[in-house]
Parts: sequence; structure tokens; C-alpha cells
Amino acid sequence: GDANNTGDRREGWWCATDFILKFHPLKKLSVTTGEWKTLCLPYAYNKPEGVRCYRIAGILADNSKICIEEITEVKAGEPCIYIADQNDVIFFEYGEKVSSPLGYTETNGLRGFFETTAKAPKGSYVLKEGAWYQVTTDRPAIDNYTAIIYRLNGITELASWDGLTMDIYDDLNGIRSIEKGNGVNAADGIYNLSGQRTQARHGVFIEVKDRQAKKIIKNDK
Repeated sequence: GDANNTGDRREGWWCATDFILKFHPLKKLSVTTGEWKTLCLPYAYNKPEGVRCYRIAGILADNSKICIEEITEVKAGEPCIYIADQNDVIFFEYGEKVSSPLGYTETNGLRGFFETTAKAPKGSYVLKEGAWYQVTTDRPAIDNYTAIIYRLNGITELASWDGLTMDIYDDLNGIRSIEKGNGVNAADGIYNLSGQRTQARHGVFIEVKDRQAKKIIKNDK
């Protein structure tokens, strides 16, 4: 400071010894309580309080369900599936940063991304409303620091599983379910009887409008 300036009382010395300034990386996310999400970070981290993290253990033989197992620690670059009981989650990271995520063959089909502008490739599966949906025609953008299932083949096949499972659906835009009292859980459009979105308006099909489904039989002459 200026020792000759009597109007400024901030002059003096700031002294400090024997301390180390450390950088502690962290990732803060705003999520919806009870919503399943994916995450892939370049640092290792421990499971935050109020969060449960999972990795893929395998897939049932009929390809109907993904089997997941809980983990307490996640390696750098390892994608995981998680669910939180709070809206704001902080992942405290540690260790050395890696330059790229682990390969999907190392993580039983789960492929992670750091910063990306890529879209999910056709044939992959994205997490939506607690289930995995196959990407067929419309390719959704992949969010930064998330993951997809790159391929079902190659995931460890299990004859049975007593733990948690997640459903698999053949079409990202298909009808997943009918909610009692709330209508259809699907966007407006035309669907076949398997719940897959279609443009065909002949034979037997389902038309969804304003979350209400109507079965239509149309015979072409």
C-alpha cells in the first residue's frame, strides 16, 4: 500500500507461510429426484451422499433387460448409471485426469463421452425415463459427460439376475406404456401394434393425439 496515504487504512502486509494451494476438481449437476441418468467424468470419484451409482453387470438372454449392480467408487473415464434422491449433486473428483473415456468393451457395452457434439449412432441405446431405447431413425444429440449403450452384442449374457434391471425397447419413439388415468406415455403420431412409430396408415394401427390412443382399422380398397 501507500504508506504516505493517511486516508486509506488498508495499508500493511499480508503474510502467510507453510500452506499449499490445492485444486480440487468437482462436477455439480442439477437432476430430477428419482430420475435415472448416466455420467462419465475424466477423474475418479467416490459416490456422493444421496446418490447410487451402477455399472452394467450383463443382459438377459432374451435381450429384454439390462442388469445393473451398485458400485461405490468410479474410475477415471468410467461411465456409470446413477440415480439421486436430491436435485443438486456434487461429485468430488480426485487423482489423475484421463484424456478419453474407457472403451465400451471395457465397460460391458456402456460407452462414455466427455465433451462432444456427436449424435447417438443408429443401433445404439439411450437412457430415457428409466429404460434403454434403441436409436433407429432419429439420432438424438449426446450430452456432455454422459453415456450410451453402444451395442447389445458383447454385453455379458446372464441366464438370470436377482438384482436391479432396466427395460430395453426397440424404438426410441415407440409407445412404452399406458399410464392409468393419464393416457399414453408417447408423443403424438402413428404407431403399429408393437408400439413402434410408423408412417403407415393402413391395416390396424394406433393413433396418439394429446396423450390419448385410438385403435384404427383401415382396409385399403
